[in-house]
Amino acid sequence: MRLTNPAELEITRRQIFSEGGIIVLIVMYSVSVIGILPWKSIPRKIKFGLLYYYLGIVLISLCMIIPLHVGGIWYIEYFNGVSYSRVNIFLDILIMYGYNGLVESAGFFMGYYVIFYYLKLLKDRK
Repeated sequence: MRLTNPAELEITRRQIFSEGGIIVLIVMYSVSVIGILPWKSIPRKIKFGLLYYYLGIVLISLCMIIPLHVGGIWYIEYFNGVSYSRVNIFLDILIMYGYNGLVESAGFFMGYYVIFYYLKLLKDRK
């Protein structure tokens, strides 16, 4: 069917604030904070590295989100019971950049920093 009607691949939708997604974000942020910050044996530069890692992920995420959003390819909608409607521009910006750019996009990768550290893939640069 995809070969005969490629337009069927045009739209994808997902719930942004789904219960499962929120739980995964809480777990990933918790793992990253609990796995690095409270331990005295972990060097201070590694602990600050967690912040730099987060900021880097946010920067990359926003660099990917902004052109898609400005180009009208990626936007926020709500289901009004019958069909999907776009939210107003202020709510669109708040959710797209505030939640998606700063919280959600980075959140799914935060736990990786702990894995990188414990697998000794991070160096304590002096």
